[in-house]
Amino acid sequence: MNPAEPEDTSSRQESTPEDEPNTKRSAWLQIAHYSKTGFALPASTLIGWFLCVLIDRWLHTTWVYIAGLVLGMVTGFVELIRMLLSETKAETKIENK
Repeated sequence: MNPAEPEDTSSRQESTPEDEPNTKRSAWLQIAHYSKTGFALPASTLIGWFLCVLIDRWLHTTWVYIAGLVLGMVTGFVELIRMLLSETKAETKIENK
């Protein structure tokens, strides 16, 4: 590098006060993402159970709620796996940059 040439500062990573809100926002986004992950399984299980209890009352049966529980759990696990796979895919893209 020639002493007369100005130094390229675009490659430096300097922390500025303007970056702090982005860090806080990023932290809140991560909290929201992980809480979404935590609520997916119980919410889908309860929704499946509740809907099938209503179907049980409508059809005057006593076994459909079990199918709703199983279907809700399966749906919750599928959604949980999808979220975790998308998160690992996003982390891999960030690392490769």
